[in-house]
Amino acid sequence: MQLDTALKYFATAFLTDRETQVVQLFLHGHSTKSIAKKLCISPETVKLHRKNSYAKLDVSSQAELFYLFIDSLSSLKNYSGGDPLVGYI
Repeated sequence: MQLDTALKYFATAFLTDRETQVVQLFLHGHSTKSIAKKLCISPETVKLHRKNSYAKLDVSSQAELFYLFIDSLSSLKNYSGGDPLVGYI
């Protein structure tokens, strides 16, 4: 499915692997505590990755992150894989 592929690769061209994991889990609806448990890291480390990701993506909230993901998809007519942000930014 294209949406699953877009989510898998969203922001990979701009973020570290760990930041990408954190962002993907936030986009799946996980909380900071849930992400920390899932990745075996502290909630403070999750917050740091989230802060760094937000700065790199120029967003300041989870709502803006969701908007960026959805808007990046809507700008692509024939999405064929890879990071949807590459064609958006």
